[in-house]
Amino acid sequence: MSDKEFIDTGRSRFGFSRFQCFSMCPRKYAYDYISKEKTIRPFAKSLQKGSMVHIGLAHHYIDGDKYMSPIEAIEHYSHNLIGEADVIEECTEKSKESVLKYIEKYEDEDEFEILGIEKEYEYNVSPTRSLTQRVDLIYKDLKTNEIVFCDHKTTSRYSKSIVDNYRMSGQFIGYVLIARQHFGIGNPKILLNVIVLTKEIRFYRHPLQLSDNAIANYPKMICHIYDQMDTYGDNVEDYPMIMTEFSCNGKYGRCPHYERCTKQ
Repeated sequence: MSDKEFIDTGRSRFGFSRFQCFSMCPRKYAYDYISKEKTIRPFAKSLQKGSMVHIGLAHHYIDGDKYMSPIEAIEHYSHNLIGEADVIEECTEKSKESVLKYIEKYEDEDEFEILGIEKEYEYNVSPTRSLTQRVDLIYKDLKTNEIVFCDHKTTSRYSKSIVDNYRMSGQFIGYVLIARQHFGIGNPKILLNVIVLTKEIRFYRHPLQLSDNAIANYPKMICHIYDQMDTYGDNVEDYPMIMTEFSCNGKYGRCPHYERCTKQ
């Protein structure tokens, strides 16, 4: 394996995913963030391919010989995965192919000044409440002079409705607050950088127009969830379970704590 540096593309220290998890099911939040007991999560192909593509693109855009190449980084990540070897190899090869085709498509087209790659920012939603968030890519478009917040999205099912699906997303509203508090930009350009992982790999870039009402109400929502979190302590059993088909079975399969909850 390479002795060059590897860029972490994982969760930020205290990010929106915590609040999303708590709002979906407080017990799942407790198992994920409060419990000391380690959970073995089932291998999810779509999730891991998405992680590998994110890693590959981060290492594509980083400037410097001290970092792994995109292919080295994907292989480094996949080497540490737990699951069936042939499934991991399939995901790894598809991710490498996708990143190489992405580079081939956009390398000569992109004219960027890179401002941040997988960088973690902290932003405030009230005088006493803050979150952290990692942004996939921030750059200055040298053709338009716009500051662009770019988020890589992988999918196996593409339609233009993907843009509408994110207009109320707290993840992207967080980007707006980062832009305002760290860059002095009122309404930044947010770009969905879509990689379609079908047999024929495709790429789309869509600007995202967020809901003004959602942006205005986001701090209130986060502070409300913060207040709810504060009512519980370190005892996992005090956190209520939410029993719906959406909380127990998500987009990446069954909740990893499903068996624990059903056996109690």
